[in-house]
Amino acid sequence: MNDAHLHLILNHFPIIGSIVGTLVLGIGFLLSIRLVRKTGIYILLGAALFAFPSNFTGEGAEEIVEELPGISHKIIHQHEELAEGFLWIMIGLGVLCLATLILDYLKHKRAQTVSLLTLIVAGIAVFYGAQVGLSGGEIRHPEMKDTAVQSPAGMQETNQED
Repeated sequence: MNDAHLHLILNHFPIIGSIVGTLVLGIGFLLSIRLVRKTGIYILLGAALFAFPSNFTGEGAEEIVEELPGISHKIIHQHEELAEGFLWIMIGLGVLCLATLILDYLKHKRAQTVSLLTLIVAGIAVFYGAQVGLSGGEIRHPEMKDTAVQSPAGMQETNQED
């Protein structure tokens, strides 16, 4: 197993984990159920922890795929920049999760406020994670690009123009 394979396995955890954790935390707020909120916080903390190995295996994956034919260095660089920003968001989210858990354990009056802030940052992480996932998918899946032709008829026309 090489870094590219590890990266493909690990990179889904921070993205999917942030989505699931945000949904669970949000439901916990909507239903006013402390245990559900806490569960969402734990899921988000796990997602934040997976951001580290996902990010660090990305460099090795880049070394492997950048030499493959048809790979755009521009897309790889864009993905790398987005992933670095996502890592920082996930670090902040992880710190907020820990603060929320500590304040909740201490039954501090600000625990719910910090939990709400965590939900907001988690929402930002979901949005940013989607951008990172899309840019990563574009590296090997040209059909995901905005410039991809949508219909077979259009594709034939585009190919004829070349």
